[in-house]
Amino acid sequence: MKNIFKLANFKDKVLWLIFGLFIVVTLFGLVNHAPWRDEAQSWLIVRDLRLSGVINQMPYEGTPPLWHLLLFPLAKLGLPYASEAILHYLLSLFFIFVFLFFSPLPRKIKFILPFTYYFLFEYTIIARNYNLTACLLFAIAALHLQRFKYPLVYAPLIFLLAWTNVHSLAISILLSSYFVYEIIKRRQKSIKYIIAVAVMSLGIISAALMLTPQVDQFSGLYFFGWRVIARSLAFALLPFLKDLNISVYLLCLISLAWVPLIILMLKKRASKIIFIISYLWLAFIFLFKHSGDLRHFGLILIFFVFAWWIDLAGRNKDENEQSANKQCLKYQVTLYLLVVILGVNVIYAGYFYYENYIKNFSGAKEMAQYINDNNLTDQKIAAYPAYCGTALLPYLPGKKFYQMESMREGTFMTWDNLFLTGLNIPYPILKNYLKYYYSLPSHRADSVLILSTTPEASDPELRLIFKNTKPSIKKDEFFYLYRLQL
Repeated sequence: MKNIFKLANFKDKVLWLIFGLFIVVTLFGLVNHAPWRDEAQSWLIVRDLRLSGVINQMPYEGTPPLWHLLLFPLAKLGLPYASEAILHYLLSLFFIFVFLFFSPLPRKIKFILPFTYYFLFEYTIIARNYNLTACLLFAIAALHLQRFKYPLVYAPLIFLLAWTNVHSLAISILLSSYFVYEIIKRRQKSIKYIIAVAVMSLGIISAALMLTPQVDQFSGLYFFGWRVIARSLAFALLPFLKDLNISVYLLCLISLAWVPLIILMLKKRASKIIFIISYLWLAFIFLFKHSGDLRHFGLILIFFVFAWWIDLAGRNKDENEQSANKQCLKYQVTLYLLVVILGVNVIYAGYFYYENYIKNFSGAKEMAQYINDNNLTDQKIAAYPAYCGTALLPYLPGKKFYQMESMREGTFMTWDNLFLTGLNIPYPILKNYLKYYYSLPSHRADSVLILSTTPEASDPELRLIFKNTKPSIKKDEFFYLYRLQL
């Protein structure tokens, strides 16, 4: 492994300065962040289930379990909810460190990229499994030139990559297939290569098996429309466009910026194939399974950085080709185009940090604090929409909410057919089901608190008790608390 560390640029004081600045800025963002329901969902699953239950829950989550397995010991040891954010933050520091000191990307890119929206906030502050993709891909890229010397280190990284999320499954298969192709081409027959291929294959196959839909789960395809392709490509470069109501034609025009990036930055055929096929897999997911959000679109940028990294790592062997690139006008123009795009990203990241400071990212923590402070935890609480309650429950240990669309009590959400059916039931009917549920001897109550993200002013039976005092960045996590007298 010494050869890998020889490639690192630990003596560059400017890079250390960039890394230190990243730590200072992101610590400020972390302290001011109020987690939302997606962050709470993972924590509640590992807190409230045994290990076998966590694995069985994965088809409903639509993801392999690596993130949940990392959280599992934290929750079972009784550590606070904040430990999830701390773990996620440390992982983010790891991939930024590897990127700064091990990647061969141009210095101007190294100076800017860590302070763009996706790196500074989405994959550092919001605790989800997507930063695991960056961690593992950047570690794989750092090991790329030494992968045949250390196949038993390279293979477990591919295994873990397959276990991060469904979006990373295709690139795991691509990297495994390319590794197999290369060892066949090199006629490598050592037992360590056979073990490495077996480890990669086991990771990919087991991840796919854990995503097999359950019998009570919708597993079909739904076409979300071609607009999602333009959205994903444009938002991967300029995430602030999500907040603007712009035409699909302008999104398509912005998306064309990817063409010179792919053609001029990725010189080697292998790196082009890895990026393009990885994106096509994402496009399939966006088109037919989930239309996606910024946390998914940012993976396009992560995949591109990875492809560019291994492309440059291979090209650095040939100094003549590298020199030719420096003199290529088209290459320089494209590089500065990328610098401008990332510079706009930095401005947006700064604006977003300001928003995160003056607003709640989610109103869940404030609402949970009100419930605790006013001794309301012993009362029956129903959540409408059902998933909105998930964000509060890590702050209310031992508490369960009645999930109105699912018509059952619980902590985390189970995205099964019962919930999907409930989504199509009108609120007045769901309220009648709630009244019936709490009229049963085993659940009887005189009144129920209803936690909602929509003002139910048209319902005369509801009396508003409290609502969030600050606006929320996640607009569907501005909470109202009502009392329904039974």
